[in-house]
Amino acid sequence: SLTPLQICELNNLHHDNNLDAHGYDRRHAEDADVSEFGTWASTSPFVYCWIDTDKQRFARNTQTSLYLTIADKSSGQTEDRQITAMDFQKLRGVVIVPEEATRADFTYCDWVGTSTNTVSESVDGCIWGIYCQTTGGGHNKGDILTNTLYYIPQSHRFVTDDNSAQIFNNFNLLTFDAKVRFTDPDHVPVWIKGELYDNGPLCDQDRKKIGHNTAAGATWSPGPFGYQITGAGIANDALLFNSVGAGTLPELADIAGSQRKWICFGPMPGMNPDANGHADWLQWRATRNQDQLRAAGAPVTWTTQTAAHVTQWNFGTERLNIEMGGTWGANMPATFDESCIVNTYGVQMEGVKLRQEAVALKEDYQLKVLYEYGNCQYNFRRDGAPTRVLPNVVPVGPSPGLPQL
Repeated sequence: SLTPLQICELNNLHHDNNLDAHGYDRRHAEDADVSEFGTWASTSPFVYCWIDTDKQRFARNTQTSLYLTIADKSSGQTEDRQITAMDFQKLRGVVIVPEEATRADFTYCDWVGTSTNTVSESVDGCIWGIYCQTTGGGHNKGDILTNTLYYIPQSHRFVTDDNSAQIFNNFNLLTFDAKVRFTDPDHVPVWIKGELYDNGPLCDQDRKKIGHNTAAGATWSPGPFGYQITGAGIANDALLFNSVGAGTLPELADIAGSQRKWICFGPMPGMNPDANGHADWLQWRATRNQDQLRAAGAPVTWTTQTAAHVTQWNFGTERLNIEMGGTWGANMPATFDESCIVNTYGVQMEGVKLRQEAVALKEDYQLKVLYEYGNCQYNFRRDGAPTRVLPNVVPVGPSPGLPQL
């Protein structure tokens, strides 16, 4: 009969052989930072990728298109953009797989994209307000209309005129006293210039201009859902909708002659306190479980909101949303039809690449010497040079003449 060590080694050999037969080998690693694959224009220190659950709640092996989001989860340290639409083709030809922790419900399978069908941009978990460009209507230049700010968990999708144009403003340029206003009334904030795009039934303004004040521009709010926000937190006891919903979220007509603009602030550490001295901007003010959120009309992907806890969007997320044509199972065909919903976002995807240490060490595992009753395993290269010494899977007790690791 086989010893436990022999059984373990035999199983490992079977696993390696199965991977080799399907085009994989054990020198490949999964990397969650997809910017490691190719030269990217985006400056994010870590570019995430996940299945866009707002567009595709299920993934099946027969599908020839996949909705993906590539994103920067902001640290709040800068208002500069970290993701650029110029990178929409960077995942073409890259082998990506669902992150290991999400593969419990279906067989391991890869995706390779061959084309890009649609591209849009959006931001999650940011603060918005309507900026007054001129004095009038009870407001001065530099004021925020009605002294009210809004927290928008997921913005409408848009396409900017300029891929490099800034869209975030510095929150700490605001002063909170009798009004919410820019400290310097002559400061000119940035706003999104482009058009709304690929929003589906939650927005009836797709293909209309925003940020231009032109005829037939969009009448819009920043997102389909939102909350009022103050330094005391996010007022999540009352979910607001745009006009396609209940119409409780303010809308702005972006038309000729308008002197008001929706502007976006990226959350950041140490935000200025409001007029009452509160600075808990990113905390929920009420507890709402998923049943309560569903009853209020919130998206099914939103998770429980707990009072005095920071929102799950933290300092916000900058997104590039793409629909790719391609195939599942380029290297390892599989059949699966499980839901991809696991949280606010869809299943995280990771790229597959050669392990750097495998390249450096050139370990081929052509020869593995095992001392059955010893405490060590020795790995060798093709040329016979030893590369490392490992402890046995089934250790043996102390014995004269056997090295102890």
